[in-house]
Amino acid sequence: MQRLLHLLCLLYPCLLNAQPLIEREFGGPGYQRGEESILLSDGGYAVAASGNDSTTGFLDAMIIRLDSNANELWSKQYGGFSSDFTSSIAPTADGGFVVAATTYSFSSDPGTTSDWWLLRLNDQGDTLWTRTFPKPGNDRMYDIHVNRDGSLLLTGWISISGYARGTIMKVSEQGDSLWSFSLGSSGNSFAQFSSELSDGRYVMAGARLFGNWQAWIGLFDTSGTLLNSYSYETPVTNSYAQRIFEHPNGGYLLGGRSGTSLNMAPFIARLNDQFDTLWTRNYRNTVDINTQEDDFPITMTAEGGAAFGGGRLVAGLPVGSIYKTDTSGNVVWVRDFPDPYDKKFIDAFTAPNGDFVFTGYARGFSNVSCEAYLIRCDTSGSTGSTTAVTELETPRVLVYPNPVRDEVVYLQAPSPAPRTVQLLDAAGRIVLTRVWTTESLALPLSSLSAGWYIVEIREGDHMQRERILR
Repeated sequence: MQRLLHLLCLLYPCLLNAQPLIEREFGGPGYQRGEESILLSDGGYAVAASGNDSTTGFLDAMIIRLDSNANELWSKQYGGFSSDFTSSIAPTADGGFVVAATTYSFSSDPGTTSDWWLLRLNDQGDTLWTRTFPKPGNDRMYDIHVNRDGSLLLTGWISISGYARGTIMKVSEQGDSLWSFSLGSSGNSFAQFSSELSDGRYVMAGARLFGNWQAWIGLFDTSGTLLNSYSYETPVTNSYAQRIFEHPNGGYLLGGRSGTSLNMAPFIARLNDQFDTLWTRNYRNTVDINTQEDDFPITMTAEGGAAFGGGRLVAGLPVGSIYKTDTSGNVVWVRDFPDPYDKKFIDAFTAPNGDFVFTGYARGFSNVSCEAYLIRCDTSGSTGSTTAVTELETPRVLVYPNPVRDEVVYLQAPSPAPRTVQLLDAAGRIVLTRVWTTESLALPLSSLSAGWYIVEIREGDHMQRERILR
């Protein structure tokens, strides 16, 4: 998708200019979940969403067209008598869109099982044609990519012999299947992303179940032959590859998530041109990510670092957060987007001028109602009125011992300075606050129950977090 944006910039130089920074919620009554957005030649956006008007329990696929300030121009729904939902959208050369979706309404066993659903729309969202790819069992399409010759890469999983199998399929501009590849002969797997590399080959990112889940990358030639495959594991239970980018300094940047079903965290890995791992960074103990997250949208920055999104609790309230790293994977800032609503990011991309665009939804404390949500921030994390708080990767303050002994945790700083210290419990509630101006501080924890806590230290516009075990 990013390669297409760069191509659009050659055709429409205005996209290289500064565009409005945005934080907007949009959508009608009911449930609208933003899945992915793209930047258009006029500076506006097309958002692939899934939603309903709350009168039924079924979702429809949706496309929402926005201007450059994220004001809604039009919204259209696509679907039938059962649930249908989008996952991805890409622009076409004539100004229209192709949309990756999953349908229960038009599947081979309507209302019972799901099939891949491909939609071709004009620039007003009118349907030109649709295609389904019937298979027994439940299937899901995650991603769509437009190749340089106009053909499409579709990515997701299909059911084969009772297993979910990660699949990449190449189809023509008209949606006719040219070839497909499914991972493995037995066991579950899935694919979440594919793209065309600069040398014309294709790459697919996903995961396979091999004891634990392993992040997996497949490299293909133009005829769909698997040239090589690569597996990646992190020191925790499961690993899933979500995105892979060609790095500006050669090789690749891999982004994904790892952990257990109730305790996920993002990771990035720097790979050479042979897909060998140069380094891996896991953010489980570096940043405070909500343990219930199941996906962490990631994009590569213009210089080859990363920006990724997640959710966390601040003072007991859920917020959406965006993190930026440098080219070595060190977190350089974190930006919170607090709101009375629960924020969740689903997709991210880097605009041609370096801005970051995140798409998702803002939801109340009920699953019944939510609105699609779009943020465009600059490279400092600002949406126009506020800026990011710098979160230091190299700690200035030593926090010890960990695990805590004798019911006291000590803080040691290199020099006196005015600082604020807060202790947060596992739910994000503030349980202790101190103003600290000396070099050392002792925090008594005898009144607190055993468990994990976060020590948050703020010094000017810098912030440091350390997770401790009481």
